[in-house]
Amino acid sequence: MKRVFSYGNDEKGMTLFEVLISFLILLVCTHLFLLYLPFFQIDNTNRQEIQMFFQLVKEDMMHAYKIDVTEARIDITEDSGNRYTFLQSGNNVIRRKNGEGHEIALKNIKQFQGKKTSYGADIYVTDVHGVVWRQPIGCRPSLEKGERFWVKEELSCHSC
Repeated sequence: MKRVFSYGNDEKGMTLFEVLISFLILLVCTHLFLLYLPFFQIDNTNRQEIQMFFQLVKEDMMHAYKIDVTEARIDITEDSGNRYTFLQSGNNVIRRKNGEGHEIALKNIKQFQGKKTSYGADIYVTDVHGVVWRQPIGCRPSLEKGERFWVKEELSCHSC
C-alpha cells in the first residue's frame, strides 16, 4: 500500500512516452488553432489594394486635360498625348497606355464604374465584400484653360 501512495515521488523526470504524448497534444491543438485562424482575421489587403489603385489614378491625372467616362471605362488624356484607359475585365481593373498592352491595376472586385461630373469624374469600386469605394478625380484648373506650363520668376534683392 505504501508503494501506491508514493508513486511518482521518487521520479526525477518524464519518460519518453509522456513527452511524446504531450507533444502530440500540442500538435493537435496548434493544428486546430491554425485551421480556424482565418475566420478571425480581417481582410485589409483588399482595402490597401483599392487605395493604391486610387493613388495610381491620381498620378495619371497629374498632367491630364481631358477625361472621357463611360459606365465601366475611364480614358485620361495628358497634354503630352499619352492616353490612359482604365476598364473592367472580369473581376479585375486593367490599365492600358496609348491603347497598347495592359497591366492589372486592381484585382478581385465585383464592379468598376465611372460617372462624369462637372470637375471630372467619380470612380466607384465595389469589392468582393460588397463595400462600395468612391474616389473623385478631376483635371487641374490650369490645364483646363490651356495653360500647360509653369512660370518661374526669381526675385532679386538689391539691398543685399
